[in-house]
Amino acid sequence: MNRTLRLICLGLLLTIVGLQAACDDWTPDDRALVRSFAEDWLRSKNMHPTHEDGSINWLGTANIARRAVTGRSGDSEVDAVLDAYDVLSNIHEADRLMAQGMAQGDADAIDQAIARRPGDWTYRTARAAVALINGDAETYEEQRSEAEQIVFTQGIDPVWYHQQSIQALGEVAGQVETAPQCQAILNQMALHYAELFDLTGQPSYAERANNALDTTCP
Repeated sequence: MNRTLRLICLGLLLTIVGLQAACDDWTPDDRALVRSFAEDWLRSKNMHPTHEDGSINWLGTANIARRAVTGRSGDSEVDAVLDAYDVLSNIHEADRLMAQGMAQGDADAIDQAIARRPGDWTYRTARAAVALINGDAETYEEQRSEAEQIVFTQGIDPVWYHQQSIQALGEVAGQVETAPQCQAILNQMALHYAELFDLTGQPSYAERANNALDTTCP
């Protein structure tokens, strides 16, 4: 990849991060500058619907339509950059749905996130936690099993998996309304802590497992 294309990719990726993700650290001038950079490049590639004077760019409109229909624009550099945009855009939207689901106990939102990124095991641990507080033991086991399978297949550190599972359970604990919900979360936390003790030998994990089992739900 030549220097010009690297700068182009960087500029468009910054556009995605700064504009679509609404980064708080970016000023309006920062966003305007990067947007202008991206639009200038798209116009140079006939991938923008208007010219600088605001008139319709018919060739640009046709190229945009072709990419929308076929997934290709006819320009390999454009496709490489826009493919990266599509990937990051999908990740951003999936993360937004997952965060919404965890904050609101919204299983449907997390299901949408999983549909966008079925191979992300962290979404599965989040979905399992929400299922648990909703009294859906079957879905909890399904999602837990899926997460563990992905972790095993991808060679991910199981310590990270159990820590993430505990974090997900902790995030939804504030939504618990009944003693059975509370007890279910504590029981699963205890199991994950016990697994962490087996994996690491750290006494603190065994202590936390015992504390979770000894805790009485209101």
